[in-house]
Amino acid sequence: MVIARFSRVWHLPFTEVSEKYSDAKVISNVVECQDQTTHKLLGEIVYLSEVLRAPISDRQCVLYKARVEEYLSSDWYKVISESKGIPFLVRLGSDHVFVRPSKARLLLDYDEHHNLMSGEQAPMKLVLYLTKHREKIQSNLRYGEGIFENGEEIGVVGQGKWINVDEIEELRHREIKGDRIFVFQVSPEEPLYLGDDITMKNFVRSTSAPTDGIQFIRTSEEQVGSTWGETVD
Repeated sequence: MVIARFSRVWHLPFTEVSEKYSDAKVISNVVECQDQTTHKLLGEIVYLSEVLRAPISDRQCVLYKARVEEYLSSDWYKVISESKGIPFLVRLGSDHVFVRPSKARLLLDYDEHHNLMSGEQAPMKLVLYLTKHREKIQSNLRYGEGIFENGEEIGVVGQGKWINVDEIEELRHREIKGDRIFVFQVSPEEPLYLGDDITMKNFVRSTSAPTDGIQFIRTSEEQVGSTWGETVD
């Protein structure tokens, strides 16, 4: 089986985020968070009681993105594209923020990926996934799957607000430091960006926009296509 290179999977350059949010406040301590202010932070994912199972690999996660493409007429076309996420915590030092990923825009690498163009038989996990979606097994397919899992470092760019812990159903049976927690989520005014790519992490750490050397650009025809516009269900 040929393993495709998926180190960059994005059609759009990173300027959508880097130009708009280059001056956003870099948060190193949760107490610095302010309501209705765009922040950048980098922390560690912490599961709550519920977890998801990635649809192809069956790995535990809080968010996944999966895509299957078919090669036709000298180009790749989408067969299946889906994403799903559930709320989770992000640890920042000794404190946490709460993230609701619904409708967030993803910058997520496909760390599980294969190209079946070599003519080898499709792996059973892909066969089961295609069967579930009532798609035929083809020899000219490639697929990718990316996840956010427990303990993984994640970059967050967006707005939020302080909310009483007892008002958040997912936290009612969890011990949280303090009576309030900062909640990141999509708002009518601002999108929420979540990313695990190293360039996203470097941007979150920085107080200035990335240089030309660190942009998200689709650089190889072997990569599964994706865009910032695809959001979490």
